[in-house]
Amino acid sequence: LEERRITRLGENAARPLDLRVIALAKTDLRALTLDGSLRADLFYRLAGAEIELPPLRALGPDIALLFAHFAQLAARRYGRELPEIDWSLRDRISRRAWPGNIRELKAMAERFALGIELPEAPARAISEPQTLAERVAAYEAREIRATLERTRGNTERAAQALGMARRTLNDKISRYGIRT
Repeated sequence: LEERRITRLGENAARPLDLRVIALAKTDLRALTLDGSLRADLFYRLAGAEIELPPLRALGPDIALLFAHFAQLAARRYGRELPEIDWSLRDRISRRAWPGNIRELKAMAERFALGIELPEAPARAISEPQTLAERVAAYEAREIRATLERTRGNTERAAQALGMARRTLNDKISRYGIRT
């Protein structure tokens, strides 16, 4: 890896290689080098550029967009009309835990496009709000997301539709971590 050369079995001359190594891990490889579970020299050879990706469940409303994309691809592949993905379905999809990550989402989108399965209520909801204040905040965040979706991210029109000042809406978008 380091010299970008390889000697094939039975040959004496090394051949140059043009290659890139992409390694994926669910655990923190740097931490594994500290406890001795992973050789440090291997880690440093692989760790040229690190990209940390959040789990699917952390993507919030983007999950529904990915679901719609995969469902549309599946419907096209199978020559079927895509069933409507209404707001309640988008909400259930966004709240699901997705332990199988993107593979589970893609498989469910295909089943949905084929009319085999409608995503049920979340098997394990992500941190269900308990107090009244938490439930109100969750409701407010859902309403803001829905309005932004309807206005295609236009915060001025969304603020008008919600009957609040644009600055107030921007503060709430920031507080709830809503992506526009």
